Amino acid sequence: MKKKRAIIPTRNGRASVAISIALAIATILFRDPIIATVLIVALSLVLAELIWVLLIMNHPSRWLSIENVEDQRKSTKVSAGISKSLYADRAITDQLLLSSNRGSITKRVFSVTTEVDFLKLEIQKGVQDAQKLRLDARFLSPFAGRYIAKEVKVWTLGPLSLFEFAATIPASFSYKVYPRISEAALTSARILSKGGRGVGEAAIDFPGPGTEFHDLRNYQSGDDFRQINWKATARRGKLMVVERAREVGASCMLVLEASAMYHSDRDRLASSFLQIANVLSREGIRFGVMVHQKGMVKSLKGINDKPNDALEFALRNAIEFAHLKEDEVPGELLTAVASPTLKKLRDMLRSRDLDVLSKIEESGYFSTVNAPRELEAFQILEDLLRYDRDESGNPRPPPTSILYVSGILGSITPLIEFASKARRNYACEFVVINPTRPWVSARDEQSAISAYKAYSKNLHALLSAQIEYRVGDPFNVSESVLSSFPSQQLS
Repeated sequence: MKKKRAIIPTRNGRASVAISIALAIATILFRDPIIATVLIVALSLVLAELIWVLLIMNHPSRWLSIENVEDQRKSTKVSAGISKSLYADRAITDQLLLSSNRGSITKRVFSVTTEVDFLKLEIQKGVQDAQKLRLDARFLSPFAGRYIAKEVKVWTLGPLSLFEFAATIPASFSYKVYPRISEAALTSARILSKGGRGVGEAAIDFPGPGTEFHDLRNYQSGDDFRQINWKATARRGKLMVVERAREVGASCMLVLEASAMYHSDRDRLASSFLQIANVLSREGIRFGVMVHQKGMVKSLKGINDKPNDALEFALRNAIEFAHLKEDEVPGELLTAVASPTLKKLRDMLRSRDLDVLSKIEESGYFSTVNAPRELEAFQILEDLLRYDRDESGNPRPPPTSILYVSGILGSITPLIEFASKARRNYACEFVVINPTRPWVSARDEQSAISAYKAYSKNLHALLSAQIEYRVGDPFNVSESVLSSFPSQQLS
């Protein structure tokens, strides 16, 4: 925060000084006692306000005090400062009361600031009086860490509004900000401790074997005559056939592109990835997990009928990618998790030597691969769409959706090409989830502008290619992803 001067002349103050100088010159030139008297009065007023200002600045606690009002309805005052814990990107607001111990200083207060960049103190309008001023203390930080302020600067005007100055009074502000991934990890632990829902079959919005109506189309050679819709044929004068909605078990591949420019974006990517896994497991949707870096697969778990297994696998990968440590998980929230699952989560946080991102879990398709090789992410996804098998080697329906969590740092062309192919050739929904905000962590304004332009360009490219995407808060995005699945799958 830019440091301001302690005493600043206002417009009235500068005008008074200019008038005093003019009167002094006139007194010297004309030796008029009336002008000299006016000069003395003007200088006395300026000097009196300056002395008053210096008295308050040297002993601010005698004149001003600030308190935390925990319950505004009961007007309960707490002399201790604010000490709160919260997650990144989550706002918290407290009520403060600035009191004038002598006189009516608060009536002229126009700003209150602290040395914490993400803490904004705003004066409540319409609820102040001559000796008390209510403030809203709103804290919101996109970065994890601890934020401490030991004083506030109260900017106010002198009695004649000739000077504005800052009176520094003691106040205690302490905020512990946890990464969002810790919130998602605790949600995972709770889901794993309770067990998951079962999985079943549902209709999806693509043609195939089934009973629910999907669409009408022209008859093609080889179509079953039992599919002909004779009423539509009579209306249009040509053979029309009915397509049914293909019925498969709800399933998807959850993919994380493990690349981020800044730690805050790494946290948002990991949080979105894990929270989506939480939602899928909670809803009983079968899903597999893939993590890749620069196009090369680092970790993979195929789709099976146990969503909680995939969730535990996603949890390990998210913790590893976000570099989450045990002290970054709120201790008071850990007590809400069942002890066996809590122990498993703590073991994950402590065992940073697991190197889960460097291991491939063999699934149905990969059990047929004998020679080790570099695994290209989009090629593996296409192979899964063409040839998916369960752990026993039996064929099963391919995933109906691919949820792709990425900050899109490299070229977006391969992503668009594969997403278009997945939808066109395999009737597979492809949704891009980008929760990052690279401009927030940029080192300067120009870098922030460049990052935002690149971000907007990528979103425009996805929109032009008619590829569905989600952006925004990791937890809001994860819930909105459910719209990628038909409602029948979630019932």
